[in-house]
Amino acid sequence: MGHTEQPDLAHRLRTPLAVIVGYIEILALRDHDGENAEILEHLREAAADLGAEIDAVVAADSASPSIHAGNVSRGSAP
Repeated sequence: MGHTEQPDLAHRLRTPLAVIVGYIEILALRDHDGENAEILEHLREAAADLGAEIDAVVAADSASPSIHAGNVSRGSAP
């Protein structure tokens, strides 16, 4: 993936996650019984884990050299 595509990838992955996290936080403002509170905590943990995975994918992508039309657009020369 090219250098110019990386910010788009980050945006496409992080935006839906931000919406999910926002809804989790809205739900957390309400009173919940034990089971629902536990479900919300699992959702928070899963969203945090997914965010970490997205960060790792985006970081790995930005560190990888990309070759377009025979030119190396990122990375070090061999």
